Formats: sequence, C-alpha cells, structure tokens
Amino acid sequence: VLGPELAPGSIFFSRCKSVIAEISSSNETATLLESVRFAQQLVLFAPQAVPVHSHVRSLVPTLFSRQPSHRYLAVSTLRHLIERDPAAMINENIEENLFSMLDGETDSEIATLVRATIIRLLYTSCPLHPSRWLAVLRNMV
Repeated sequence: VLGPELAPGSIFFSRCKSVIAEISSSNETATLLESVRFAQQLVLFAPQAVPVHSHVRSLVPTLFSRQPSHRYLAVSTLRHLIERDPAAMINENIEENLFSMLDGETDSEIATLVRATIIRLLYTSCPLHPSRWLAVLRNMV
C-alpha cells in the first residue's frame, strides 16, 4: 500500500522514523496528537513497519494525557494492535494501565472503549496465561 520507498530499512523510512522520534519527544498538544495519529495509521496500514513494543512504549504514556483526544486515539490504537497481533500484545503487560485508566476516566465514550479493549485483551491472552490475569485482578482488588 505504501510502496517500496517506505520498506523498513530504506533511507526514506529511516528519515521518517527520525522525524517521528523527534515529534514524539515534544510536549506540545498538537504535536503529540499528530504523533499518536501517525502511530495509529502505521498500525492500520503498515503493521510490519514498526515493532509492536515500540508502538506500545510510545502509546502508554498517552493513556494518561489530559487531552481526551489523545487518550481516545491511544486506546483505539492499542485495541487495533491487540486485534492485529495478539501474540505480541500478550507480553506487553498493559492490563494494569488500562484498569488504572478506568479509575480516573471521566469521558464515557473513552471508558467504553477502554472496557472493550480490556475484554479483547482478556479473550486473546487469558487462555494462554490465566495465572497472569488472576494476578492482575488480585492486584486491582
């Protein structure tokens, strides 16, 4: 879809990756929003371009942003990652972050999305790691 110029390892891909890293390190609201939007587009249209761990590492801090649009995009992108590559997401241990997010979330639409994301993660990882889910739930209680 993106063409050979954005193949991982190409010069253009490396330049884009550097720009994304620079944008991601900014604290400006608009810049962070664009960073999360771009990450979401990569997940949807070029899932092999960036490892799941890199996406998760950049999205988790955004879950606790003061901006609802940031939180919404971060959660929806994490849900896409869970749907696209459940095996990789199992090892990311984001369950507690999502549960913590539910405690303070004031936007009902975002809270619904967080619940749906937790359920999706539960369905994909619980059969393989039931003891981990029991530990997470015990910690939450």
